Amino acid sequence: MQENAIQSWGRLGIPVIILGGEDGTSEIAEEIGAVHILTVSRSENGTPLLNSLFALAKQNSQTPYLAYINADIILSDSFVRCFEAFLKERHTITEANVLVTARRRNIPLSTSLFGNKQHWHNILLDTDHEYGSWDNSNANDLFLFNRELFNDIKPFSIGRMLWDNWLIWKAVNEKAAIVDCSFETAIYHPVHGYSQGWMEITQGGDAVKNRELSDGNFMDLQVATTHILKAGKIIKANSSQLEGLDVYCQRDPDKEFKASLKYLISTMQDREIAEKIDACRTLLWRYSMYFPTNDMEVILPELAQVAFCQAKDQMDAGQFLNSATIIQSLIMQHLVEKVRSEKVRGRDVVIWGSGEWGKKLQTCLAQHLIYVNAFIDSNKAMIGQKIENIPILHSTELMAYPKDKPYIIIASMYAGEIKKTLEDAGYMWGDDFWA
Repeated sequence: MQENAIQSWGRLGIPVIILGGEDGTSEIAEEIGAVHILTVSRSENGTPLLNSLFALAKQNSQTPYLAYINADIILSDSFVRCFEAFLKERHTITEANVLVTARRRNIPLSTSLFGNKQHWHNILLDTDHEYGSWDNSNANDLFLFNRELFNDIKPFSIGRMLWDNWLIWKAVNEKAAIVDCSFETAIYHPVHGYSQGWMEITQGGDAVKNRELSDGNFMDLQVATTHILKAGKIIKANSSQLEGLDVYCQRDPDKEFKASLKYLISTMQDREIAEKIDACRTLLWRYSMYFPTNDMEVILPELAQVAFCQAKDQMDAGQFLNSATIIQSLIMQHLVEKVRSEKVRGRDVVIWGSGEWGKKLQTCLAQHLIYVNAFIDSNKAMIGQKIENIPILHSTELMAYPKDKPYIIIASMYAGEIKKTLEDAGYMWGDDFWA
């Protein structure tokens, strides 16, 4: 996936800087004629730090504009045309600083684009036509900005939550114009899972540190956008134009499902089961389905293969929701069995988190005839309210729970912090709570 991305950049005739010393970076940099910087500052866990990446790029370039892009994102010819149009229209923006970006489209692409008889760009467009779907406006992988912007960046870990939405907040805070170019170009994001596991990406030490660094400051691109590039012209964005952009970039869950299943089936022999299951999580979220964040090693690969094939049969028959339900049942199996056994023992079951994730979990458990006794939340505004007639209790009430320790399922983006709170209170992972 990274080779496809970097090769696509090299063919656009723009200067490229590759940062980091991971396997293969020096070879691909030499192949496309990129500058290669080996040494990058990293977190305690070895993850590259955002402030180091941006500082090194500025130190090793002279161009008035720079563009950070994640290493799996494929660019098409339209990216260069879009930037050229922006440069011609830059004078219409009065703000001194500017951040240009575009929303991404998810596609399945785990094989090489290059070395085929068909031109790589045609393969990309054909794949997009059959499988491509816009992602949420809070998933940002491209930051094109003038050199004077982003001089004071915090040491966020790349790929570990919130750094991208903090950068948008930072640009807005520095009074930059935010230009969404999605009408003119798209960036292509191949569907994939995470070799480190979803729990590490979203709840590990680097993710927790990123949340601390953000200090609650992060923004969605749709909220931040001040200008739109459309038909070669920069337009000052109003509510009507932003609504039109949102309609244009509307997601297609069915195509996303097709893309994820194609990835899962085509990489069946090449990826670990945890990584394959990770690729299903975002998909289930968009079908309003719950997914656990715990490690997936408990799922047998042969069961996963059967489930993926059954899901494909349902998808081919046009039954996308049935197909998603098969995938959800696969990754929920262990959790459902565990919670059911705790219920049989007479323990109450509570969900920590009363937001959308918690509601989806409650719905999923009810479908398995497992009924939740309470929600737990740290947000005082939620206390005393009910969801499906289930009370919401404050987290402090958990320690004075009227019965024996309840079994807790964490359904919150702050699962890492909640896990530590529970362990400090004497709760044991697996025996007393799950995520």
